[in-house]
Amino acid sequence: MVAVAFVADSAVSSWSTVYLADDLDAAATVAPLGYAAYQAAVLVSRLVGDALVRRVGRAKVVGVTVLVAVAGLGLVALVPSPVAAVVGFALAGVGVGALVPQAFSVAGELAPDRLDEVIARINLFNYVGALLGAVALGLLSEGPGLGLAFLVPALLLLPAVAVSPRFGGRPATGAAGAAGAAAESVAPPTTPISAAAEAPGPTERDRG
Repeated sequence: MVAVAFVADSAVSSWSTVYLADDLDAAATVAPLGYAAYQAAVLVSRLVGDALVRRVGRAKVVGVTVLVAVAGLGLVALVPSPVAAVVGFALAGVGVGALVPQAFSVAGELAPDRLDEVIARINLFNYVGALLGAVALGLLSEGPGLGLAFLVPALLLLPAVAVSPRFGGRPATGAAGAAGAAAESVAPPTTPISAAAEAPGPTERDRG
């Protein structure tokens, strides 16, 4: 679940601005709004997530918010409009922002006495998801185009909806709750692949 969440995160981080600017011909002032809306939604989702979990249960929060994210990415893919894209990216942030900390909390409950090891192992999936999200959309942009490529993270998020009942209904406490809290500060390797490819390499002086 952490891996697929970061597939979506990396896809939006690396390609949302490119999609708005190049494919939808959005103005230079509008193109960055997709990623800004996504990050704002992630922040809001994480700020209110714990309160919602205590009120309605973790499984419902995960199931509903991930469905919202799938709908948002579908909107981006199927409605070629700058407004639809910005709204869709914001909806994607709702699901990703909720899924990551709740997945860490569930994992922490499996082995609360080995919490540091659990977090360290799950963090590996950040990199897997980030790499897959950025590279997969980049490859698909040469074929069906970036718009339809956003269906990839949407489809990968669907299993999270299917397994959401296994997230349980009670909020995590103690060590397991600490795992979810730790997830709030987890950040993927967010340098977009598209930007990294354009970064200048070391000069002869640097190598010397």
